[in-house]
Amino acid sequence: MGTTYSVKVVSDSPVDVLALQAEIQAVVDRINGLMSNWVETSDLSRFNRHQDTTSLEIDPETAGVIRLALNLAQETSGSFDPTVSPLIELWGFGTKKREGFPEASEVERIRELYGWEKLVLEGNQLRKTQPTLNLNLGAIAKGYAVDAVADHLAGLGFQRYMVEIGGEVRTSGSSARGVPWRIGIEDPRSDGSRKIYKVANLSGKAMATSGDYRIFFTHEGQVFSHILDPRSGYPIPRRTASVSVIADDCATADALATAFMIPEPAACIELVENRPDLECMILEYGENDELKISKSSGFDRYLSSPAP
Repeated sequence: MGTTYSVKVVSDSPVDVLALQAEIQAVVDRINGLMSNWVETSDLSRFNRHQDTTSLEIDPETAGVIRLALNLAQETSGSFDPTVSPLIELWGFGTKKREGFPEASEVERIRELYGWEKLVLEGNQLRKTQPTLNLNLGAIAKGYAVDAVADHLAGLGFQRYMVEIGGEVRTSGSSARGVPWRIGIEDPRSDGSRKIYKVANLSGKAMATSGDYRIFFTHEGQVFSHILDPRSGYPIPRRTASVSVIADDCATADALATAFMIPEPAACIELVENRPDLECMILEYGENDELKISKSSGFDRYLSSPAP
């Protein structure tokens, strides 16, 4: 998956660490083998090569992730869209770099090449209504891999663990200190020093954080994020610094943390308040290096300040 991962397990019984490591690696490799765009035999690679509107059978596990992705795309009114690869390439955020803004006509042409509504999933049969449509699960598959490892640990009988892949986290029970797992939320003003802004105390919950504080660019005096709005085809102005989403599963947290970078914070908070399984904190850039904070009503109960 092109990233690192960490798993911590607390057990009263002896654990064969090497055997457990091998099992965890096998789970990660399985998800990567199904959902990576860089593995030629993966479901995604096969589907993207399948430039036809006929159905292609995919693994039930991949189908489950795509089903969740489509549900979240609908729920976020398209802020989350797993088909935007052509847009990413147009703006130079993919395999090739680009200097400057593309012409408006280019953006409009590319907008015709993607759209989550052009994906149709029926059971394990996946098809596209536009033959050249490409699918990329990069904004949800990492979170799902966290869930898959966590579910595997639970299946082995472990009740106290923390799984982290590329910064996305899912927890169960308590840490070795007998308290909820302490998960740092980075200060977006830290300029690479990875200073912790707040700590989320989690038990039985997942959390993902997205931010624009590492990749951005300036055009005609305005600063833009590397995050693209699928609905307009353009990068969003640099406004939202980071989004942290707490959910029951990490796939949902992962996808929504990305999607919530795009709309106004009030719209995101409204969505979260209508779902009892979610909490959210959004940090916006303010004046004089201050941060403007928007939080759902239940987020504070998870928070504490970092240790001095």
